[in-house]
Amino acid sequence: MRSIRLAVILSALSAGAAAYFLEPVFRRWTGFSLVYVPDILLFLAIVVSAYAYLVLSYVGKLDPVVAWAASAWQEADYKSALLRLWLFSWAGRRAPFTAFLLTSANLADRAYAVAANSTLPETDMEEPSYDLDFASGRAALALRDLDRARHHFARLYNRFPGSALARYAFGDLLLWQNTELERARQLLTGALADSSRFDLPHWTRLGLEAELHASHAWSVGLIGKPEELQDSFDKALQLAGRNKPVLAAVNLRLGYALRALNRPITARQHWDAARDIDPHGWAGNQAARELQSRS
Repeated sequence: MRSIRLAVILSALSAGAAAYFLEPVFRRWTGFSLVYVPDILLFLAIVVSAYAYLVLSYVGKLDPVVAWAASAWQEADYKSALLRLWLFSWAGRRAPFTAFLLTSANLADRAYAVAANSTLPETDMEEPSYDLDFASGRAALALRDLDRARHHFARLYNRFPGSALARYAFGDLLLWQNTELERARQLLTGALADSSRFDLPHWTRLGLEAELHASHAWSVGLIGKPEELQDSFDKALQLAGRNKPVLAAVNLRLGYALRALNRPITARQHWDAARDIDPHGWAGNQAARELQSRS
């Protein structure tokens, strides 16, 4: 049970079944005529649907609050996203996702403090919005503290060596470090081959599928295999869609891929796009720094 859409469908079916079976019982017990029954059954169906959704969310480790906050984050409305998260998160319950949002909002120092100081127990779920090492590693990466980022991503990889999330995180980190480039390509290729990544409830919503393809394009650019780049290049842009933080992050990485292939003009175009799409986010600011350093 890792799909919010499936949870909604099942909760609606539960409500319909409850209304169907309760209708004759309710009419017999109360003696109400059929005129009054539909309104009462509608109320009961809504209650059953709501509780069924909550139960399915708990069992499947879905998090509707993450989905709600992510809908504002996708528009680069970081204040609204963080407010939505704050309203329904107590005692650091969603610290990993809070750190994820803060990193995207170019507040990586606060993000790392939130993730590093969290007392949440380690999760056994390979899900980006639940894992503290993933959140800490992304914050350290945004701070350009690559050694600390490697520490966290290595911990994640050692715990989940077969997961797409761990392979993506560690492979992407190697690209930023500009080391073990062939290993980075193998890790990212392995992540792309793992179809179970789509079972994670927020994998696509948080843009990690698009970033994975962009990082794969960057890896093949660095090892000088342009013939393998185009598919991941196109797929990354397609998957990013109109998600501003993700589209900026994708363009940032594609700029690095093109620079590695000695195409500075097109690399600059992608960095320009990243800066313009999300000027207040981390990826947009990183792209602006690249442009400034090469002006």
